[in-house]
Amino acid sequence: MRWSTGLCCLAAALAIAGIGCSRSGLPDTARVTGLVTYKGQPVAEAQVSFIPAQGRPASAGTGADGRFELTTFRLKDGAVLGEHTVTIEKTVPVAGQENDPYAKRRSVIPEKYGSLKKSRLKATITAKGPNEFTFDLTD
Repeated sequence: MRWSTGLCCLAAALAIAGIGCSRSGLPDTARVTGLVTYKGQPVAEAQVSFIPAQGRPASAGTGADGRFELTTFRLKDGAVLGEHTVTIEKTVPVAGQENDPYAKRRSVIPEKYGSLKKSRLKATITAKGPNEFTFDLTD
């Protein structure tokens, strides 16, 4: 008897978990891709975030070519529709501490781009797109 009660509870829990995974009820997203450059060169291994006034931010890392594709809810699903503030960060360990995972880090691009309050980068995501952005960072 205990075993069948446990199975019923497990089945109920799995059913509820499956409901929570459905796409219904989530805000609409659109595919977003882009390129980050600094002084005309691609910025590899940077962290790009699109932050809406309300709702879940989208983020991605840049590849060796400086390109990115955003994720919000599912891998590469893009960003929620509307206006976003964009932040971009790229840090590296300070000299001599490259192998220390707890090392202090320094920014290799201007720090203003990594600050939600200081970044002046904006992007508007639309359902029809194309939502392709190039951010050419300067000092």
